[in-house]
Amino acid sequence: MDLVVGQLKATATSITSIFEAMNAQKNAS
Repeated sequence: MDLVVGQLKATATSITSIFEAMNAQKNAS
């Protein structure tokens, strides 16, 4: 189970950073 939780957290972190990058681009333009 710990492996699954770790993968979910890693995925959530990746998605969060993608959204942050998109927001940064919106603010810049």
